Amino acid sequence: MNTVAKILAGLAGLFHVLFFVMESFLWKTPAVMKLFQQTSQTIEFTTVLAYNQGFYNLFLAIGVFVGLFLMRSSERAREGLAVVAFCLLSMFGASVILLVSTGKIAGTVIQGAPPAIGLVLLWLAHSSTESSDT
Repeated sequence: MNTVAKILAGLAGLFHVLFFVMESFLWKTPAVMKLFQQTSQTIEFTTVLAYNQGFYNLFLAIGVFVGLFLMRSSERAREGLAVVAFCLLSMFGASVILLVSTGKIAGTVIQGAPPAIGLVLLWLAHSSTESSDT
C-alpha cells in the first residue's frame, strides 16, 4: 500500500473520529445542529440515533488505525491490508447511502472521497505488486 493511500486511509479514519465526537457528544450544540441541518425539535428525536451512529463511525476509524498498524509488520501486512480495505469500503458505502438518501453532495464528498481514493490507490498498488510478482 503506497504512502498516499495510507495517508488517505488515516484521514478517513480521522474524519470518522470527528463524526463520532460530533454525533455522540456534540449533537445538541448549535454548531453541530447547524452543520447537520437539525432543528431543536428534530434534534431531540435523533439524539439516540446519532449517538449510536457515532459509535459505528468510531469503530470504523479504529479498524483503519489497527489495519494501518498491522501493515507496519511484514508478518501481518496482508491482514492489515484486508482490515483497512474492509473499513474503507464500509466508509465509502455509507457515503453512497448518504448521497442516495439525502442528496447532500458536500457531506458525501467529505465522507466518501478519502476512502474512495484510498481504495483506488490501494487497488493500483496491489495490482502493480501482483503483476511484478508474475
